Amino acid sequence: RRRLEEEKRRKREEEEARRRTEELERRRQGKVPIQRIDVQELLSSVPEGKQYSDPDFTPEKALTKQGGAKWKRLTEIMPKPQLIDDGMVPGDVEQGELGDCWFLSAMACCAATPKLLQAMFVHHDEEKGVYVVRFHKNGVLRDVAVDDMVPVTYGGGSCKFAKSRTSRNEVWVTVLEKAYAKIHGSYDAIEGGWVSEGLSDLTGGIGEIMMLSSDGAKKAINDGSLWARMQQLSDDGHMLGCGSHAGCDTDTSDAGIVQGHAYSILRLEEVDGNRLMQVRNPWGSVEWKGRWSDKDTASWTQRMRAKLDYKDENDGTFWMAFEDWVNHYSKLYICRVMGDVWQRQYVAGSWRGETAGGCTNYASFSKNPVFRLALKKRIRLLLVLEQRDTRGTDSETHCIGLEMYRESGGKRNHREFASAGSYAYRRNVCLEAEIEPGQEGPHYVIGSTFHPGKETDFSLMAYWRGEPSDLSLYPETGKTC
Repeated sequence: RRRLEEEKRRKREEEEARRRTEELERRRQGKVPIQRIDVQELLSSVPEGKQYSDPDFTPEKALTKQGGAKWKRLTEIMPKPQLIDDGMVPGDVEQGELGDCWFLSAMACCAATPKLLQAMFVHHDEEKGVYVVRFHKNGVLRDVAVDDMVPVTYGGGSCKFAKSRTSRNEVWVTVLEKAYAKIHGSYDAIEGGWVSEGLSDLTGGIGEIMMLSSDGAKKAINDGSLWARMQQLSDDGHMLGCGSHAGCDTDTSDAGIVQGHAYSILRLEEVDGNRLMQVRNPWGSVEWKGRWSDKDTASWTQRMRAKLDYKDENDGTFWMAFEDWVNHYSKLYICRVMGDVWQRQYVAGSWRGETAGGCTNYASFSKNPVFRLALKKRIRLLLVLEQRDTRGTDSETHCIGLEMYRESGGKRNHREFASAGSYAYRRNVCLEAEIEPGQEGPHYVIGSTFHPGKETDFSLMAYWRGEPSDLSLYPETGKTC
């Protein structure tokens, strides 16, 4: 009987994995599932001459830690609300009294490519107070409808949280923040996070975090490869952000860097031997005071001003040298927006029962699901192991890692061929490697949680440039390490 129950459980898991793999394959083909909202039905529910009131995201649900805040409609605090007033630019984004600088920095990064954000607003009706926003979330495109009720500052004259810095009537920043709060259950749920994850939810891209204190990062900084990589990522249309050293975001260093704070990276330029970065504080104020800052008038010659279209404004946007940046920031956030030039393949899996084997510290590591890579030629490969986002839920985010092995002489070489680095409590981890077929045998990929017994579903995604037939990724049933 026990064997029969185990067989039924295994079949259920295989069926669920098959269903999720089919869903992932639709994503590969550009057929991303969309959880749509019927806008016409929503509008018809609003009585004539009235404004929409969202029954699912009331002030009581939206704010659990800041009870007693006053709420008003945007039409009550603005002369004439407009979703977008004279385009979207990074300088529109201004943080309010909520600790979501990570998400607002992601918004500012995206605003440098306005089409990305404009496409997210499925519908807006300022008169009725109805806004529908579309996010990328856990493998699907999900529509979120919100009304125009927002918390206001003491005295009720402006938005308490994020708002447009450039136009009193512009509301896209406020609406996008509110919709993002709703998808996670409350404003409180979006306090604290990684810029890369915000970028992923806005663009559907692949988020990655590099700790600048790691040995690999230090080597890349010293040999120049990190700067080259960041330039290439930016040139290819991917997005970057950064985080300052730990501390309270009410603390600002003597150099003008807010501690424990997230920033956008807007531009990287190399001019006359100077490696320069344009960085933005989502507060819309408080800027770097060192070399290449607005205060450094000696560096900003007429030639350099013209080359970089430099403007001396107290808007939270500033330039600094790469050499100074690596000393004043601790994290680099990357979001790869994978365009049509990339081939992709997705497979679904799960860690359940004995297959939740944990990392190589445990003998049970050999029980983790194994995936085989079949190659036709040498390729540069990006592998992404992703677990479901648990923000705003009671579920646990697991510490995960990803490793690649190569079989030699019929045996798996237990010394890893490549890895995603240290295990991390993150939504996803990435592994990048150049691999080729050969006499030595196939490559195998193994993702795992750090500790055994941590059960959840996961997705494994492979991206490469070339032909679809250059690579195949599939589960190896019965294989162990």
